[in-house]
Amino acid sequence: MGEVIDIACSQMGKKVIVLASAKGVYRLEYDRPAAQTSAPNMVKFVLGQKSYSVNGKVYAVDTASFLDSSKRVLVPVRFLGDALGVKTTWDKTARTVVLTKGKTTIKLVIGSKKIIVNGKINTLDVAPAIRNGRAFLPARYVAQALGYTVSWDDKTKTVIIRQNLQGNH
Repeated sequence: MGEVIDIACSQMGKKVIVLASAKGVYRLEYDRPAAQTSAPNMVKFVLGQKSYSVNGKVYAVDTASFLDSSKRVLVPVRFLGDALGVKTTWDKTARTVVLTKGKTTIKLVIGSKKIIVNGKINTLDVAPAIRNGRAFLPARYVAQALGYTVSWDDKTKTVIIRQNLQGNH
């Protein structure tokens, strides 16, 4: 493509459009799922697949969930946040992820087994990690802090996150 002279980025609905100018103009588009306006009924992450689903609709992603050394499934934080309609913030210097939805704020530090939910510290059994340039965490803790129930289907190797029907979040 050559040296980029100018670049612009815009979002139209759930499409992100990037225009780059070098020796000609190049356009790149990709679909990003819009933040959930209401709580999803069901989110699924299948171990090793570069996709996830929200209420049956499948979204492609650039990295797959994986099994860590303690046999826990870790999912990419950004895509979990998108699936649950959570605002996700990454502080590269502090290696900290902050997830916010409504009155709930969750803070995790890469490599630390602590999770802070609305200022209260709890302990995880596995620490969030970086893999292929992405932050990963066990979905159970974040989803439960937001009022979801989480289960594991060993037959299909799927993490299943369901809306908590008791409505306490």
